[in-house]
Amino acid sequence: FNVFAIRGEEYRDPSVLLTGLDHLAGLKVEHQICAHGPPMSGRSEILAGIQRYRDSIQFIWDQTVRHANLGLSLDEMIHKIQLPAVFETDFHTQQLYGVVEHHVRQVYTGLFGWFDEDPGKLFPLAPGERATKMINAFGGRALMQGAFDEALAAQDYRWALELGQLLVSDPAAQDAQADKARLAAGLRQVAFCSPAANIRNWCLTRALELEDNLDLSRFRIHRFREQEVLSGQGARWVPILRVLLDADAATDVYGSIGFTFDDGSSAGLLIRHSVAVPVATQACDLQITLAVSTWAKLLAGKTSLSSVLAEHGNLSVDQTMQVQALLALFDLPSFRA
Repeated sequence: FNVFAIRGEEYRDPSVLLTGLDHLAGLKVEHQICAHGPPMSGRSEILAGIQRYRDSIQFIWDQTVRHANLGLSLDEMIHKIQLPAVFETDFHTQQLYGVVEHHVRQVYTGLFGWFDEDPGKLFPLAPGERATKMINAFGGRALMQGAFDEALAAQDYRWALELGQLLVSDPAAQDAQADKARLAAGLRQVAFCSPAANIRNWCLTRALELEDNLDLSRFRIHRFREQEVLSGQGARWVPILRVLLDADAATDVYGSIGFTFDDGSSAGLLIRHSVAVPVATQACDLQITLAVSTWAKLLAGKTSLSSVLAEHGNLSVDQTMQVQALLALFDLPSFRA
C-alpha cells in the first residue's frame, strides 16, 4: 500500500482516505476491482480487506502523531512504529510498494514540517564538508572503508549505507570509484532484502549509476517535450520558466520580456530581485511574437534562440541583444545558443 512514493510528490494527507474507505466498506459488495492490486470476490473477504487497509492507514497517522506528541524525533519514531502482524497477512497492506518508515516520515513532515527538534538538523554542514570532517573524525578513509566492509559483511545495511555515502561524498577522495563500488554493493543488498518494489528499483538503479553502467544525467536537467508544449496554449509555458531562473546570474538584473503567440495567447516575465515574476505581456519592455510550433522547438532544444531571433525581423539589434541577455538567465541550453 502507498502513503508516500520515494520518487517524490506533494504531501497527500492519508487520513482523508478513511471516510472514503468507510463508505466502501458499507457498500457490502460481492466483487471488487482495484486500480492497484488484484480483484477480490466474496462479501466477507472484501469487507475484511477494506477494513484492514483502512486501519493500516489510520495506524500510521495516529501513531506518528502520538510519537511526535511524546517528543520523539523523526529518526527515533521510525524505529518505534511498526505495523502489527495482522497487516502482514493481506496483500493490500503488505509493504510491497512503499515501507512504513517512509510513510511515517511523509506524515510527520506533512503535519509538522521538516524540523523534528534534532539540533543537529538546524544548521547542517554541506554534504561534502560533512563527509570530510566525519572521515577525519573516524580516523581516516581506510578506517571508514574497513568499517563499511565489516558492516556489509554483518548485514548491517543501514550503517553501511551511511558510511558508503560519506565516502563517496568526500571531495578529497582519491579512490572514488572503489568507494562507489562499495556503496553500490550496499544498495544491492538493500534491494535484495526489501519487499518494496520502489525501494528495490531505486537501489538497483542507483547502484548501476555508481558503477558507470547507467547514465541518468538526462533526468537532472530541465526538459520540455515538443508534443507536450504543442498540446496547449503557448503562453501556458511562460510562467513555468520562473523555476529555471539562475538566481546568481540574475543578481542585480531588472528587465521584462513578453511573449505573444500565434494562437492568441500571451504572457510575460519581469526579472527582479533574482526572481522571474509572471506579468502581462503589455507590461513588458521587450516583446516578441512567436509561432507556437517555433516555441515548442525552442523549449525542447530542437532549435536555438539565435536561430529564432535571426528569423525575427521586428527586433532591432539592441533589442535582440537584450532578449538574448534576459533569456540566457534561464537553465535552457537552447536559450543560450
